Amino acid sequence: QAEDGIRDRSPSRGLGDVYKRQDQACFARGGALAMAGNALRARGDYPGALAQLEQARQAKQIGKALEARVTITAANLAIPTAHAEPLRELINISQLELVEDPSATDPVYTVTQAAGAKCKRCWRWETNVGEHSAHPEICGRCVEAVV
Repeated sequence: QAEDGIRDRSPSRGLGDVYKRQDQACFARGGALAMAGNALRARGDYPGALAQLEQARQAKQIGKALEARVTITAANLAIPTAHAEPLRELINISQLELVEDPSATDPVYTVTQAAGAKCKRCWRWETNVGEHSAHPEICGRCVEAVV
């Protein structure tokens, strides 16, 4: 028995227990991100996009990754299409466009300024910022979270 009596209680209320009680969806999302990252890294999509983002930053085309729209043009986009949202989050960009071109031999990554305006809540550039009259400075995704 512990002298302070903490171990006498059931169940534990220690910091480790907080992590055990977290929503399983959080872990599932993280697992999906990891799986998508591994699959895309094996294909070369993830590192190629990061390299182009860095070049665009150095050329002052964009300031931060969240200001970017990345277009991936490739012959086979089955894996990126299946994991489009986790890929967008993994690269940490506002917008991702996937263009299938059967004649493409290697993937081509194009970085441009993201369309729309910057959401004051999540900092992503979205085309629907300002559409909600009660929350004119945030995107539709954030409006759903706030309302």
